[in-house]
Amino acid sequence: MSNALKKIRQAGFIVELKEEGQLWVAPSAKLTAQQLDYLKAHKAEIIEALQSEPPINNGEPVNPLLVTAYTPLGEPIELIANDARHREWLLKMNPPPLLH
Repeated sequence: MSNALKKIRQAGFIVELKEEGQLWVAPSAKLTAQQLDYLKAHKAEIIEALQSEPPINNGEPVNPLLVTAYTPLGEPIELIANDARHREWLLKMNPPPLLH
């Protein structure tokens, strides 16, 4: 995975490549101007990384309970939630750091 793709995912966004070759980022309403600039600057790298990834299940990760949470210092850690409610709680309580 490219550093740019990893960084935007660690910021809490889902990034996919659509059939038209366009990037799809969600939740797009939460993207800051700085994050949009970052995506534009690294678009080719992110597209290349997405093309080399194995397919996912209908837009969901292979394990839908897999969560990337963040320590108080902003370090990512991967956890398996007990259920969907626990997954949402983990995401809420361990938000990603802002992109720099």
